[in-house]
This record gives sequence, structure tokens and C-alpha cells, in this order.
Amino acid sequence: MKSKKHHVLVKQLLVCGTVLAVLSGLTVASEPEAPPSQNIIKRIVWGERGFLGKLGAFTFETVVQREGQTGDTAGDFHKFGSAALTPAGFVVSEYAPAFMTPKKPTGVRRWPLLTPGFVQMIVPDVAGVDQSRYDWKYKGQELLGDVHCWVFDLTPNTAAGYGLFTGRIYISKNDLAIIRFDGTYTHDPRKPSPYLHFVSSRIKTGPDQLWMPASVYVEEHDTIRPIQGSTRLKARATFWGFHPIISTGNESTGIRIPKDQPAIVSKDLPTSPQVHDWYLEIESMVITWMEAHSLLAPKGNVDRVVEAVITNLVEASGVDYQWPIHARVVLTTPLEVFTIGDTVVISRGLIDVLGSESALALVLAPQVAHVLLGHHIDTNYSFPDRFLQPQDQVVQRLTFRRTAPEIGEADPLGLALFSKSSYKSKLADAALFLSGVTKNCQQMSTLFRPVFGNPIPGCNHPGPFDRLLELTPPAEDKQLPALPLGSRVRVDPWSGAIELIAPLQENAPFKLIALIPIPKESVQAQKEPTPLPPVPRESHSALPVLK
Repeated sequence: MKSKKHHVLVKQLLVCGTVLAVLSGLTVASEPEAPPSQNIIKRIVWGERGFLGKLGAFTFETVVQREGQTGDTAGDFHKFGSAALTPAGFVVSEYAPAFMTPKKPTGVRRWPLLTPGFVQMIVPDVAGVDQSRYDWKYKGQELLGDVHCWVFDLTPNTAAGYGLFTGRIYISKNDLAIIRFDGTYTHDPRKPSPYLHFVSSRIKTGPDQLWMPASVYVEEHDTIRPIQGSTRLKARATFWGFHPIISTGNESTGIRIPKDQPAIVSKDLPTSPQVHDWYLEIESMVITWMEAHSLLAPKGNVDRVVEAVITNLVEASGVDYQWPIHARVVLTTPLEVFTIGDTVVISRGLIDVLGSESALALVLAPQVAHVLLGHHIDTNYSFPDRFLQPQDQVVQRLTFRRTAPEIGEADPLGLALFSKSSYKSKLADAALFLSGVTKNCQQMSTLFRPVFGNPIPGCNHPGPFDRLLELTPPAEDKQLPALPLGSRVRVDPWSGAIELIAPLQENAPFKLIALIPIPKESVQAQKEPTPLPPVPRESHSALPVLK
């Protein structure tokens, strides 16, 4: 009798618990959902093979940071270029601006990694993930962002060979598409592995709402082969331009300052309207080419944010500058700002790490001064045949560096622009960023080495801005000199468009951290996914990363 009462009591408690759970908004676990059927898996495999045929050409960038045993950055590397997936595998073309890489020190290997190996990580396998070559083990369901996913562990069949993906993949239940995969590639256990562990993420974008490769994050604490004495590294590869968008024109308006304000530019502006129109044609030709080849982001809200800061700087100067000053974003990471005619171009990486608007004003001020002083674009770019060469050769010749006399003229004016603006009240924030640059530029020399222009103030660039460090009161201890790389700007892999996201306040200035994109379902109406026709591809091992 006691046992029967006990079972009744337990049953009542279970019922009450269920009612309380419903009333409190909690969900009650139900029977586990059955694994996807073999037919569903075949559709996923078919869709991935069809997706591989959609990739085509794109732009990539890889940033690598070596770490010491304490976690401090001990060195860094940077590569960018274009790539394409062909039936025979990836074809990679690296861009190498002539002045970007200094002479190689004796006995030092500058880039000990293989760039195609990073590009390879945008797909688990260039030949697809067919069940004839991979074992699919169902692990359950998971919610990534707002995307409901099936989770599988993939291991290559024994007879499939080495250089094949092994790890975990996440499948969108709605689209039957791979949206993320974590793992590495198999290797001959008798030899050191030429591969790294990575997380490869995709973003839903484009007119067909495909899950396109967005980024790859790599982290290793014990690489078999030391990289310049370090066995620890972090890396991020970013991909964009699968279908670049060309802007129809600049939308900002001219900046006109009333004549009765005190001017800080003593000499007359040197350019007549006729000559200035000639320079505008050259500027337009260069910007159009860079945008068409996925170097510049399409015009957008980020440009308008930068243009607003430029306006604030110029309005306080008293300069009657009659032409519009535009802003654009170059999609590379190394920290730089330069001018192409009347357009101020800032790198995506610099926007990423800036912690305040006053710091943004600080790095923009010298470049705005170049525009006001009439330091024009090189007229060599006025000849269209210079842009008819292979893309990597054109990029190698693109340079917007200023001469020492031009810098000597613009820096004092830039400091005056900043000092007369409203940003002077936030001088401590700007100087804090400047001190962070000075502290980190030696350990992260590649990050602070510009691709197209001159170094930003604070790193191997002595000048009037250095005085800010002496005149500025110390900032609060809780303030960070800079943000981590990748914490503020998100790149759309389809078009190369960018948007600002909520910055991550992590105490890792200028460093790479594990920022994995959060997948989101499209706001468009969902529809039944249409399988893409598969493209036959050769089956071969993944491309190695370590030499």
C-alpha cells in the first residue's frame, strides 16, 4: 500500500511540475526528435555540391598573430588577394604591394604559412561530403543565433585517404544547407600535420539567400612546427566579393564654411575649378576600379559616419572649401588612412579598433589637411591602360603615400583642425588610442604597416601629434586604448558591403579573439530550398597550411 501511495504522490508532483513550468514560460522536454532521414541527408549532400558550383571568384584576407607563452602577441602576418574554386580545386592569387613588405631579414621566414590552405577552409571538402566518402553521425539539434540546426559529426572513411575534413557540421533545418563547420583535416599519423584547427562560418545573404562563406577563425596552442619560435597562434580569414556591388556615385554634399569664421589655412587654395575637375576624373577612375575589384566597400552608412566627423573637423577650421569631401572604407585590416583626391579612405581594420569618435577624428585630421592643402592624386592614374593589367599587378602599383614635405605641411594643420574642433574636449580618449598605438606597433608591425598609404600617427611617425601624449591627462583605468580586431565592422560576403555592430568591450586591444559570426535567418519569406545541380569535381586532399 505504501508503494502505491508513493507512486501516486510522484505522479502528482510531476503533473504539478509540468503546470508550474508552463505557467512560468519554461518548455518541457519532449521525446527527442528522430534523426533526419537518409533522403534528407542526400538532399544536404546534393545542395552542398551544387553550392560549390556557385562560389566562383572572391576576395580573401588572412591575419595571423603569433603568441608567446604568456598570451602576448609576438608577431603578426597579413595576406590578401583573390581566389576562385575551379573543378580542379582552388586557384589563389596573392596581392603584394611593393612597399608593404620590407626587405627580408637574414635567416627569418616572413610568411611561414601557405595562403591557399586558409582559403581551402571555406568548404569542408571541394568534392563534397558524400556518404560514399564520409560517415555521418547524428549528434542532435542546436540553436545557432535564431537558426535551428541539425548537428552531425563527420569522419572520412578509412579508404578515402588523408587530407579530408573531420569534425562537426551544422545544418540549417530550414534550408538544408551547411552554415558552420568546426574541425581540421586528417593527416598521415607518421608525419607532422600540415593542418590547423578552425571554425568556418557562413552568412545567409544575396538575392538567392545562400549561406555564403564569411570567415574562418583558427587557434592553435601547440603547432608541431614552431612559427618563428612560437607554437601558439590565432588567425582569421575573411571572405567577400562573391558578387560585388558598384556604387552609383557619392551622395555627400560640399562643405562650405562662412567667411567670417577665423581661418587656420593662411594660403589660398591652390586649385582652379578646371584643374580640379581633371583631378576628380582621375579620382573617379581609381575608386571605380578599386570598388569593382572588391577593395573598397560599396557606399553606405559607415561612410556617412566618417563624413560627419570630417564635417565637424572642417567646420571649426574656417576654411571655405567649395568641393565635397567624401569618405570610403578599404576592406583590408592593416591600420591606415589615406586620400584619393577629395576622398578620405580609412581601412576596415582601423574602424574596428577605434574606441571613440575623438580617436577617429585624430586619425582623420591629417588626411583632411592633405585635402584642404590641395595635395592631389598622382596623375599617372589618369591613363586607363594602367588598369587593364592583371589585377594583382594593378594592386601592386597602387600607392597613395604622401611625400615627407607633404606630411610636414599637413600634420601641423591636422593638429590645428583637431585642436579647434569639439573633439578637443575628449583629448584624453584620443591620446589613449595614440598611446596604445605606440605601445603595440612593434609587436604587431604588420598590422601597423599600411598597404596603400602612410602609417597612422603614433607608430614610427614622429610629428606634432606626439605632443598630445605629453599634454594629455591620464585616462581612467577602466578605459581601453583600442578594441579587438573584428569587433565593430561586419562584412557582407556577397557584396562586400559593411555595417557597424555593437563593439565588444574586451581587454584585448588590437588582438584577434574568437569572434564567431552569429547566423541569422533571412527576414524574407521562407521557401522550399531548390537543390542546385551538382558540379563534378576532382577528389583530392585539402591544401596544407603549414610548410
